[in-house]
Amino acid sequence: NMYVDGTTLFHSTYHFGLRVLDVTDPATPIEAGLFDTHPTDDAWGFNGSWSNYPYFASGIIVVTSAEEGLFVLRRQP
Repeated sequence: NMYVDGTTLFHSTYHFGLRVLDVTDPATPIEAGLFDTHPTDDAWGFNGSWSNYPYFASGIIVVTSAEEGLFVLRRQP
């Protein structure tokens, strides 16, 4: 699942966790951050982050992970 807020894309990528990309130029996205919700491995599979919600006015991002639960993160300014 991917969500765009301005020029920032939030991508839940299962075992790889939450990837945050700067998509100011969509042809060349730049990784701006990440949070690994499934640190035990990066193998292909459906465990790990399956969705996120980055639209809270407070800068909070919630990230769900199939086995690990719910993570509550805060954007850095």
